[in-house]
Amino acid sequence: MTDLRPDRSLDPSSPARSDAGGPSCVAEVPPSAPSTGARPDERVRRPGHELLRGTPQEVLARLAAGDPLGLGPRVSRALRRRRLLFDDARALLRAFATCARFAGRYRGRPGLGRWLDAQVELALDTLVEEPPAGPPSSRELDLAQRLQLDPERLALARARFHRLPFAARDAFYQLVLDGRPLDDLAYPGGRSAVEIARDARRALAIFLELRPVLPPREIRP
Repeated sequence: MTDLRPDRSLDPSSPARSDAGGPSCVAEVPPSAPSTGARPDERVRRPGHELLRGTPQEVLARLAAGDPLGLGPRVSRALRRRRLLFDDARALLRAFATCARFAGRYRGRPGLGRWLDAQVELALDTLVEEPPAGPPSSRELDLAQRLQLDPERLALARARFHRLPFAARDAFYQLVLDGRPLDDLAYPGGRSAVEIARDARRALAIFLELRPVLPPREIRP
């Protein structure tokens, strides 16, 4: 299994590598339709495209007001698919900001769904590459409780976890976070149980290093 992180050279205005974005919100002129001589940004659009018009500040205000373009589900799916431990709310805010920043480059192609997916991927890429900071995410707090770890130091572990190969993140995510039996993962995925367990232990070791060191017991005579 290979790492699914997208190519960082992907231009935010280009199509997403994944086409799992749902129906497009842009009505494009079919290829067979006669040309009207209009510029690409003058084509008929649905309301979804209108939300991306204006300054980045104006676009951000629209997107953050109730998530009218449905970025929340896209962010949640991308976090799970890429096996990232960021909090959904934090990742969604970054996706809003990324869409607002590059909205002026969008001219109706590719379809709005694919364009939004590309912005979500770019937003997650920037989060992965940033230095560890911020409070623990809900996933991290849950993990800290399960493994009896210090939640305040989990930001560092998160950054190290995200640099692991996808196979290690996937094994840890499914075995530890999802609680799936090892036998359910070994044969359908084409990898042996030994390989999957090894990858999961590699990821788990990052978090176990954060266990607090208990003082030695006082030996009383």
